[in-house]
Amino acid sequence: MAELDKVPAATGVIALHPAVLARYEEQLNQLQTGLPKALWLAIPNLQRRCRT
Repeated sequence: MAELDKVPAATGVIALHPAVLARYEEQLNQLQTGLPKALWLAIPNLQRRCRT
């Protein structure tokens, strides 16, 4: 975190195309729904590996 304190704050505004923002939002939604499912499937496999 000390390194971040040395970086000057951004002063400019970045404009993104609405299609880029829509795609980003879609990807976040996919991640939000897919990640818990992937973790749920991975947990038993991880538990089995820890026991052996």
